[in-house]
Amino acid sequence: LRNNEQWFKDSSVNIYDLGISPRQILKNPKYVILNSPESAREAKLLPSEIKANLTPEELIWLESGNFVELESFSSKSLLRIITRGISISPLDNGNQSFITLEDNSSLAATGGYIYGVDSFG
Repeated sequence: LRNNEQWFKDSSVNIYDLGISPRQILKNPKYVILNSPESAREAKLLPSEIKANLTPEELIWLESGNFVELESFSSKSLLRIITRGISISPLDNGNQSFITLEDNSSLAATGGYIYGVDSFG
């Protein structure tokens, strides 16, 4: 998304990667791996900054057209990934412990939600 022109390319928006890398799938064969020629073409066009973070084995896997659909992950797994990603991502809101899920002006009026992050280790 960070490099896609339809999303955030050349934007100053902070994007924190919460995604699944191919190495996580390769280490855990319980997921259903799908394959398509379109995925193979897209993988070959990945920007160099993304390819630099992948191992040769991961590049071969992706360029072969392999992918795993998000729907194949359990809700529990997805929530774990998101929670971990939020907790290790640096926050730029002045308070490193809280992320407001609504803008501050509506919090008082609607009883909005706040997600708290704390670490015990």
